[in-house]
Amino acid sequence: MLKGIISAVLATLFWSGNLIIARGLNEQIPPVGFAFWRWVIAIILLTPFALPLLLEKRALLLRHKYFITISALFGVTVFNTFLYIASETISAINLSLISVSLPVFILIISHIWLKEPFNMKNTIGISVAMAGILLLISKGNWSELLQLDGQQPGNYWMLAATVSFALYSVMLKRKPAEISATLYLYSSFIIGLVLLSPFYLWEHLHVEVVRFSWITLPAFLYVGLFASILSYFLWNQSIYLLGPSKAAPMYYLIAVFSTLGAWVLLNESITVIHLISMALIITGIIVTNLKFSTTPKSADSD
Repeated sequence: MLKGIISAVLATLFWSGNLIIARGLNEQIPPVGFAFWRWVIAIILLTPFALPLLLEKRALLLRHKYFITISALFGVTVFNTFLYIASETISAINLSLISVSLPVFILIISHIWLKEPFNMKNTIGISVAMAGILLLISKGNWSELLQLDGQQPGNYWMLAATVSFALYSVMLKRKPAEISATLYLYSSFIIGLVLLSPFYLWEHLHVEVVRFSWITLPAFLYVGLFASILSYFLWNQSIYLLGPSKAAPMYYLIAVFSTLGAWVLLNESITVIHLISMALIITGIIVTNLKFSTTPKSADSD
């Protein structure tokens, strides 16, 4: 159990680092370029281990090409690109608080797409968590919600990024069992990079060129290795060792690590709005995951 807990903590720590780096270097690295080179490095690092498997199982991948392509679109191409776009206008704290609302969107999408039933605790939990998200975006001024072109459009980009990753997460429930985790990760990284390439080329030619330096290169290496490869493997290991129900609450550590990191490293302020929003979002998620026993105790039980 200890190994599973450590794996989950490290995974959320690495993901938190991605949010802090994205915000800290948003003026030095263009968002699409950041996403593009992240996946290039992840693919290069995985290639010695995964390429032989890909070549061996290429017929299997071709049979499931539509599933892998769509999941790569949501989980690789869209999610991190939108996250990096969001980091240009909002704080790392906002990025993390919106990010941890992921389980709420998974629940909503599962209900709409997979017809999984809602119950009262789901409805209450989602309502509380969404209230926290809306409070965060509006900063307590509800008229801000109607100003999509306001000073912080990143809130909406991050919301879209989280919905995209929720779609990817729901699709994982349909992943063919014969496709291993390594093969799935490697093939989706490659396809996601291919889909992202036209947008990177456009940004490179018309917006801004990615420049490698002693600051940006370590950032690319970090997000390619720690936030793209190790975090996924560690998270999957924690789920295997602890089980989904015990591993899932660990995901909320992203908000804790990112908030503390942004405060220490980026000098971001933690406001009352942030604290209330965090409390509402995490409370809402906990409520949706509560399990109530319907089995009565036996007469001789303590």
